[in-house]
Amino acid sequence: MPDFTAPVAAGSTVSCPSATNTAPTLPTVTDACGNTLTPGAPVISAALTCEGTRTYTYPYTDCAGNVHNWVYTYTVEFNDFTMPANGTSTVSCIDETDVVPTAPSVQDACGNTLTPSAPTVNTITTCTDDRIYTFTYTDCEGNTHDWTYTYVINNSAPTITSCPADQTFCATTAGSYLIPVIAATDDCSGTLDYEYSISGSTTRTSTGTDASGTFAEGVSTITWTITDNCGNVSTCNTVVTIEPLPVVSLTADPLAGCDPTTINFTDQSTGNINIWEWEFGDGGISGLENPSHTYSSGTYSVTLTVTTAAGCQSTTTMSNYVTISPNPVASFAASPAVTTEDNPTITFINQSTGASSYEWTFGDGTGAMDFAENPLYTYVGNGSFVVTLLAENAGCTDSTSMIVVVKPTFTFYLPNSFSPNGDERNDMFRPFGTGWDVDTYNMRIYSRWGELIFSTTDVNHGWNGLMPDGHTEAQQDVYSVRVFIKGLDGKEHDYLKAVTVIR
Repeated sequence: MPDFTAPVAAGSTVSCPSATNTAPTLPTVTDACGNTLTPGAPVISAALTCEGTRTYTYPYTDCAGNVHNWVYTYTVEFNDFTMPANGTSTVSCIDETDVVPTAPSVQDACGNTLTPSAPTVNTITTCTDDRIYTFTYTDCEGNTHDWTYTYVINNSAPTITSCPADQTFCATTAGSYLIPVIAATDDCSGTLDYEYSISGSTTRTSTGTDASGTFAEGVSTITWTITDNCGNVSTCNTVVTIEPLPVVSLTADPLAGCDPTTINFTDQSTGNINIWEWEFGDGGISGLENPSHTYSSGTYSVTLTVTTAAGCQSTTTMSNYVTISPNPVASFAASPAVTTEDNPTITFINQSTGASSYEWTFGDGTGAMDFAENPLYTYVGNGSFVVTLLAENAGCTDSTSMIVVVKPTFTFYLPNSFSPNGDERNDMFRPFGTGWDVDTYNMRIYSRWGELIFSTTDVNHGWNGLMPDGHTEAQQDVYSVRVFIKGLDGKEHDYLKAVTVIR
């Protein structure tokens, strides 16, 4: 039997070794007689892990024992693999870039997971540099790709958590003032550097969080600067105002007087003053700018405290500033207070208190004065006289007055006859005299038979020679007269006399 013709070897190109695990489609082979031959089991070359060739060899044998092999060859050609997008993230601090990023899972073109190389990391020198991690992936054919992860550092400036508020102080003698400290935080580890610069009325610079110290009067500005490790800077300002103290001064007029005296006070302080507090030393106070105050006797210290609109105070005390002298109390007695011309000298007994000198006037129109403490004065004539004592002490005076009486000397004259004949001469009968207490006067006239002809208690009402009926004339005769009267000295006088009516 003739030999059969074997088919031409075949093959194909694939991209992955796993594709070679699929048996190829066998060709139809017939012997010389047209009978279809069945191939024997194939001989398969070793499986591939990467690129290469893998063959399937099938033997065909006819009934005559003629043998031919049919070979199918797989050629593996790897495709290049695809990389994922590079990674990136933004961080605040350099030390956050020390965390190695997780490399992505990458497969070759056939789905095999590739293991990256250890990452390479660049060196950064400033906070503005990016840190890049580079991972290299290589497949079995040698295709190589890098995957990078970039840390972008966005370091923020320090956060000022407590910038001292603006400060206002009243000036002090020392001139040193306490400023609150500044405080700040940073989003990264490391030490913050603090500096400050003062401008305006005060100029100085230093480091640290505390700018307390000397400040001049006026307005100063503290500029705080906080710097982190990356050179990021934050600033803030604090305005410090040192208000001048008011200059307190006062005057008063008068500074001395007699009880009571009203003192007028005048504030002469300088500064933007809007509050006045006066203490007058006797418990009295005032909030007026220029008050008046009435004092009783004593010596007083005066205190004035002034406050400016900024709340700055100054105080002064004028020790023993006001002296009010007590007024003397004038008083005296007269011995005797009532006398007569027979004894016209009166002793004045000074009963004043708190006086050092005296001035007496005696009220008799002569202008006579006396400066003795207890003078004697002799009056000429009778009358009521206002005696005045002026008592004085350190310019303070008091006066008092009293009336003394010098009564006339007692005299009494009673005519022994009168002629009531209407010729207007000796027509009225009455007594005459001086030194009488007229309120005690009483005169009665009787006939020789004891009949009451006339009576009166009025010294100016005399008898006109008529009978009690007021019409009948009393006959010429001798009548008895009874007169009772007291002298101004209080002595009683009782007279019984006779009077002759002449017709």
